[in-house]
Amino acid sequence: MTFKNALAVCGVLALAAIPSFADVLGSPLQDYGALDECVGCIFPVIQFTAANAGQLVTSFSFYAGTGNSAYSSDNAKVTSNDLTPILFEETSVGVFQILGIGQTVLGFTDGAVNKEPFVLASGSAKVQDANTFFGYVDGTAGGTGNSGTVSMNYPDYTGPVLYFSQMTGALSAGEPIDMTPLADIGQGTRTYALQVTTPEPGFYGVFALCLTGLIAALRRKKSA
Repeated sequence: MTFKNALAVCGVLALAAIPSFADVLGSPLQDYGALDECVGCIFPVIQFTAANAGQLVTSFSFYAGTGNSAYSSDNAKVTSNDLTPILFEETSVGVFQILGIGQTVLGFTDGAVNKEPFVLASGSAKVQDANTFFGYVDGTAGGTGNSGTVSMNYPDYTGPVLYFSQMTGALSAGEPIDMTPLADIGQGTRTYALQVTTPEPGFYGVFALCLTGLIAALRRKKSA
């Protein structure tokens, strides 16, 4: 076995170990009975903890409510729905700087749980600290806006204080966005059927241990 092949084998084994070495944050993925009708809105939903600092966002999941519809920025109906994952850093109260923008998800299934990889399009996928948030744009990052994708429990409020903002143009990594608390529009807090996954250091430990063992085996084979 060559070093290149050994590297590939360890990569596969480490990826298989992700479910055993992963933090999953968010709310249960279920139909909460409502959709957010804020066209093209930006939502920082899930707050990380200090223990997540340095981890990379690898995937996210959501329950797509039924009856999704999509609209362009001028409110003209379009034929498909989409969702763009975003990583934010709250730099001051209500101000969220974009750390990273993931690739837009297209063609997900309504009325079901959808699990998607977080494929970085720009910026960083790294969690900074306890002020880092994961959320999404209901639409693309500066083009089409949807009138609801992720199921949520309006008008029942059981989640933490949440913020939102409407897109006014294309979004970019490093951009600060002034957010409005939902409480300011008389809508309190909400629970969104959204989860985010980050691998813990154990993921990297599996990879390193595997690679060390395979290299040692290759050296023994060569010296035999």
